[in-house]
Amino acid sequence: PTDITIKINTGVTGTLTNRTKNVIRYIARRAGIPGVVITSVYRSPSAQARVMYDNRQSANGEKTVSYALPGKTVDNVYDNIYKKYHGSPVKKFTNSSEGNEAKLAMESKVEEYAKTTHPVSRHCSDPTYTQAVDIGPNGTRYAFKLSEAQLKKFHQCCIDVWKEGYLRQYFGPKEYGYKGNDPAFHIEVEQTTTLPTDMDSENTDITILPQLEIAMKNTNLLTKSSWDIVLLKDVNDKGNTNG
Repeated sequence: PTDITIKINTGVTGTLTNRTKNVIRYIARRAGIPGVVITSVYRSPSAQARVMYDNRQSANGEKTVSYALPGKTVDNVYDNIYKKYHGSPVKKFTNSSEGNEAKLAMESKVEEYAKTTHPVSRHCSDPTYTQAVDIGPNGTRYAFKLSEAQLKKFHQCCIDVWKEGYLRQYFGPKEYGYKGNDPAFHIEVEQTTTLPTDMDSENTDITILPQLEIAMKNTNLLTKSSWDIVLLKDVNDKGNTNG
């Protein structure tokens, strides 16, 4: 197909750059599919820091998530602020002003890493340099009536484009084999590289999908922060969690 539709789930934060749209469209054309559904683009430093802070608070100050080095550094900010007031061992903050100080300091550190090539979460990357995007396999399958074979071809095309140097990184669903350690088709697009002409033509139709509400019974997912912890979890190529 020459016209590629990019559908974006309601509630997704961040705006796709033209360069990112061009690369997505190029991959979809190579795979022979008519469009994709975007499920995640950008997470603000404040959202990332809030999740990390809330996770520590809910565990009474314990570290329950194994982060890569940038995440560990942010996690240690929590420890340092607590120890400044109370020493060891580290427990949850009961003083709101101390807790707010920790959150702001953690947010500052997340923002600092966002401007490097090693953000705490890939979705926290500064979009001026790199834009991370999740393409939902199930949403894409149902929105465009795709077969499993077509999704696997899209996965392979993502790998091929990554090998050709037009993606900074790529991870896909584990059931598709190689490069498969992410629930989504996760692509990272450098914003400063030169693209070939066939990636930089055509307009792309952007559609915002309607909001879908789901009712479920689960006592572990009753607050916004508990959902954030679930939705912000990434795994890097070394198996470390980039929450």
